[in-house]
Amino acid sequence: MTSEFKHYGSGHSKHRADLDNCSACALMFAEHAPNYAGWPLAFLDNGRTIPERYLPALKQELARTDNEAYVSNLRQRLKGTGYEYLLGEL
Repeated sequence: MTSEFKHYGSGHSKHRADLDNCSACALMFAEHAPNYAGWPLAFLDNGRTIPERYLPALKQELARTDNEAYVSNLRQRLKGTGYEYLLGEL
């Protein structure tokens, strides 16, 4: 387990999220995709389900061409997690 999902400061909630300064807020409360480098790995490393609203962004992460090592690692990590169907869609 890593600490990405621990809130920075106090008083954060879905209605008062600090998307710019709190990794937990950025990962959980973003509207379409977290503004957080390697965010799919943060979910996988912490055994968390990737929210459905982030699945289009996950497909975009898998289609990246600027960092082949990251994409390869992400594809490997997705195997056996229930997200394998996304690998076949690309």
